[in-house]
Amino acid sequence: MNEMIEKETSKKEIWKKIGSILFRCGFFALILWFVFHKHYKEIYENISGMNTGALLFILLLGASYQIIGGIAFYYLAHKNHPDFTYGQSLESVYVSYFGTIAAFSLGAIPLRMYYLHRHKINAGNAISMINADYILHKSAVLICNTILILFVGRSFVREQPYILKYILYGYLICLVIICALVLIGFSEKVYALAKKGIFKIPDKKKWSKWKEKLLYYLGTMHECGVEMKKNIGNNFRILLIHCGKLLIMYSIPYVCFCSISGNTISFLEVLMLVGVTNLVSSALPNVSGLGSTEVAFLLVFSKLFAGSDVSSTLVLYRLATYFFPFLISCVVFARVERKRKKTN
Repeated sequence: MNEMIEKETSKKEIWKKIGSILFRCGFFALILWFVFHKHYKEIYENISGMNTGALLFILLLGASYQIIGGIAFYYLAHKNHPDFTYGQSLESVYVSYFGTIAAFSLGAIPLRMYYLHRHKINAGNAISMINADYILHKSAVLICNTILILFVGRSFVREQPYILKYILYGYLICLVIICALVLIGFSEKVYALAKKGIFKIPDKKKWSKWKEKLLYYLGTMHECGVEMKKNIGNNFRILLIHCGKLLIMYSIPYVCFCSISGNTISFLEVLMLVGVTNLVSSALPNVSGLGSTEVAFLLVFSKLFAGSDVSSTLVLYRLATYFFPFLISCVVFARVERKRKKTN
């Protein structure tokens, strides 16, 4: 009887995996059609006519996002774990990135927690650091985008009022996430109220596991706030690193437009537009990081540039910020797995 149940559950898991792969392939095909269907010939001509050095430089800028993210996490982890190296920090960033794409975003935190646990950082401490890093990253997004929109983008928003609602939705989502995490972490009253709310969940079989998990994550989020209070100076340093990381990523489309069309709007205006794209994409649904960025990019840039130039830039931008880092993350994940098997 038990064998039959195990076989049925294994079959269900296999079919779930197959369904997941087919869904992702279908979604990816839809995104490709969305980007390519009008200008595929021009996109091919634009990219194939590019200078090899410019293409390598774009890929290098894309890879720098994870490299700088690794530096930020290293400063966060090294404070309490002196034996934790920058190489391990960078590996944890790529393992998380692999989990984001390969497991529909659900595998990012568990994989990173497991990696950190194998490097003598307990699960509670690991999730506290991941939360702190996320709060600081989201804060950097708000700071960079606000400065760029206020000082560079006010005329753009006035001329393109349709984009304002997406920017506001993006701000709202970022603020809700940051406020929720900060209040639970820093406020004893909010933490106590959240705990009371979770304790009211019925102690039934279906709910008990969720209740335990929620209490555990709530506790670690609160620990994260306590830890951040102790290291205010370190938090500012990490925040600045995240701002630098974002601004480098925002500059990639400028290099793409210069390489493809030869002329473009100013560097700061492109940074502002990519910042707007980042906010708009926060208000749109995505699957494993695909969909929202592509729609937001076309929505923002198609009003200002020729369609073929925008589509070509989008392909290069996503190659640099999504596919190339994912390729590196696959190599890093395989290396980490080989090390794990050797030590077991």
